[in-house]
Amino acid sequence: MTNFGPTGELIYKRTYARTMPNGNKEDWEDTVKRVVEGNLNLVDSRYIDPGEREALIRMMLDFKIIPAGRHLWMSGIPGRQHLFNCHVSGWDEEDITKHFTFTLLRLAEGGGVGANYSNERLQNYSSLVNSHEVHIVCDPGHPDYEEMKANGVLSETYDSSWPGSVEVEDTREGWADALADLINAYYRATRNRNRVFDVSRVRWKGARLKSSGGHASGPEPLGIMLQEVSKILNSRVGSYLTGLDAMAIDHAIAKCVIAGGNRRSARMSIMHWEDPEIFSFISSKVDPEMHWSTNISVEIDDDFWAAVDDEDTHATDVLYEIVNGMLANGEPGFWNSSLSNVGEPNPIEATNPCGEIPLESWENCNLGHVNMAAFVEKEGFFYEEEVYKAHKLITRFLIRATYGDVNDSYQREVLDKNRRIGVGHLGVASMAAMGGEPYSALPETKFPRTLKRLQNAVNDEAARYAHQLRIPAPVKTTTVAPTGTVAKMPGVSEGIHPIFSKYFIRRIRFSMIDPDEFNAAMEYAEAGYTVEPCQYAANTLVVEIPTKDSLMEEVERRFGAEEAEKIVEGAGDLTLRDMMSVQAMYQDNWANNAVSYTANIDTNEITQADVTSLMKLYRRSLKGLTIFPNKSRPQSPYEEITKEEYDAHHVHDISDGIDENCASGACPVK
Repeated sequence: MTNFGPTGELIYKRTYARTMPNGNKEDWEDTVKRVVEGNLNLVDSRYIDPGEREALIRMMLDFKIIPAGRHLWMSGIPGRQHLFNCHVSGWDEEDITKHFTFTLLRLAEGGGVGANYSNERLQNYSSLVNSHEVHIVCDPGHPDYEEMKANGVLSETYDSSWPGSVEVEDTREGWADALADLINAYYRATRNRNRVFDVSRVRWKGARLKSSGGHASGPEPLGIMLQEVSKILNSRVGSYLTGLDAMAIDHAIAKCVIAGGNRRSARMSIMHWEDPEIFSFISSKVDPEMHWSTNISVEIDDDFWAAVDDEDTHATDVLYEIVNGMLANGEPGFWNSSLSNVGEPNPIEATNPCGEIPLESWENCNLGHVNMAAFVEKEGFFYEEEVYKAHKLITRFLIRATYGDVNDSYQREVLDKNRRIGVGHLGVASMAAMGGEPYSALPETKFPRTLKRLQNAVNDEAARYAHQLRIPAPVKTTTVAPTGTVAKMPGVSEGIHPIFSKYFIRRIRFSMIDPDEFNAAMEYAEAGYTVEPCQYAANTLVVEIPTKDSLMEEVERRFGAEEAEKIVEGAGDLTLRDMMSVQAMYQDNWANNAVSYTANIDTNEITQADVTSLMKLYRRSLKGLTIFPNKSRPQSPYEEITKEEYDAHHVHDISDGIDENCASGACPVK
C-alpha cells in the first residue's frame, strides 16, 4: 500500500498519473515502473548495475527518492522523452526571434524558462523599422469561431479565404513560426503593414492532447498573444527593443501558454543592478495585474557589494529598493552572479524560475530529490547507509536522463558539454522535527558534516559513472529546489524550508477545462469549502482549505504534545536570521549549484535595516534569496491563520503545509 501524505494521492493523480492503454489511470506503482524503465532504457544495459532497477523501484515506491515532476510525467512514455524541468533562454547574436520562440516552445512543452533582460543583452540588435497591424482570421466552420468573433479577436478587414494570410499549423512549432514571422516583420522594410494570421487549423478549445496530456486552449489565446506582441513592438518603432519590452513579450507568451488551463507557465526574469531600467524592473510587479507569470530577481555581483561598501549612491539605492520590494510584496529577490560563476566553465546567463540552478544560455536543469525525512526511524535514528545508497542511485538516474530528448540544437550542444544535474533534498524540516531537533538548531548539530559527506558521495558517483559512460563529468551536481508538488506526495516539508505555519489557509488551483479537475473542485464546493475563480489565470478555479499542519501530529506521537510544541517550528516561530542561517549552511556544505529558498516573514516584526544587515552578513554564502511577507498577495497559495480562526471554519483539514507553487505563484512546472 502506498504511504501517501494527507493530500498526496490527490496531487499525484491530478498531476502525474497518466492514462494507460486500457483506459485506466496509473497508480503509483505503475508510474514508478514506467519512470524507472524509461530512465534505464536511455543507456545500454551494460551500464546498469546489478540490482539497480529493483533498488530504484523500491526507493521510489517508499518515497525515499523522487525524481522531479518532469521525470514523473514524461519518463517512459512512448516516443520522445522531454525530461528537463526548466531552461534559460539566451540572446542569439544574429536572430532576436530565437529568444522568443525558444521561450514559447519550452513553456508549451511544460517547462519553465529563465531569462536575463539586462539591456546590454539587446544593444546589438537593430532598431524596429515599421509598425504593423495584426489581423486574425478563422474558418467560420471552426468550433471556436463564434466565441472569437464575440470576443473581438477576429479581423473585420480580412476573411479566412484571403490567400495572403500566414496559415498557422496546429503544432507548438507552428505557433512559434507565427510569432517569429510577426517579430521579423518589424526588422525589415515592407510596404504591407498588415500581418494576417489564419488560425483555422488550430484545434478547438477543449480538444484532448494525446501526446502531452491535458486539453487544447483553442486558437484564441494565440490570436491575443500575437496582438499583444504587436502592440508592444509598435510602441518601439524607430528605436530599440528594451529589456522591459522583451520581458513584456515573454509575459504575453506565458499568458498564451497558461490559457490552456492545464499548465502554469513558470518564468524567472533577471536584470543587472547597473541597468538603466533597473528601478522600473524592481517595481514591475507592484501592480498585481502585471508580470504575474514571472518571478523577478536583481542580478548583483562582487562589484555591487564593493559599491555598497563605498556608499555608491546607485548601488545603495538599488539595495534599498530590493529590500523595500521584498518587504512590500516579496519581490524582487536577488541573484549573485559572481558566486554562481565560481566553478563554471562558461559564463552563466540566468537561473531557472525557482533560482536553484544557474544556467548558461539555452541550458536546461535536470532535477531529482532525496526525501531526508524517509530515513528517520521511529526512535529518531538517522539511517545513514540507506541514505548514501539513495544519493548514489538518484545521481546515476539523473546522469542517464542527460540522454533525454531535446528539440533545440543549441540546447543539445550545451547539455552534452555540461551534463549538469541537480541532486536535491526535501523533507529536511520534517527530518529535524521527527528526529527531535528544532529546525533552527540544525546549523549547530553534526548535520553540516553529514551534508558534506553526502555531497562528496554524489560527486564521486557522478565522476565514476560519467567515466564509465565516456561523457564529461557534470559541471555541478547538487542543489535544493522548492519541491512543492513532489513533497506533497509523501507529505513532508518542502526542500529545506520550515513548515509554513501550524494553522493556515491552503489554496489549490484546478483547471475548468479538464473535466476531472473541474469535478474535483465541485466536490470541494459541495463539501462546504470556498471555491472561487482565479484572479490571475483564465479557466482556473481556486479552492480554499483551512488546515492544521500534519507534522505537529507526527511529532506529538513520537515525543508527546508538550515536547512537540518545543520541537516543531513554523516560519512564524523563526527569525529571518534563523532561516538564512539554514540556507547558508546548505549552500556552504551541500549545493554547488544553488539553494532555492523563500523566507516567509511577518513585516510587523522586522525592519528594512534588519533585512539589509542580514543580506550583508550572508553575502559570501547566498547565491540568491526571496523574502515573502505573509498576506502580500490575494489568493496566495498559503495564508497563515490563528488556531481560533481555524476552529471557526465549519470544514477544515489536517494536512501538510507544503507549497505547490513558489511564493509568487509563478511556479511550478509539471
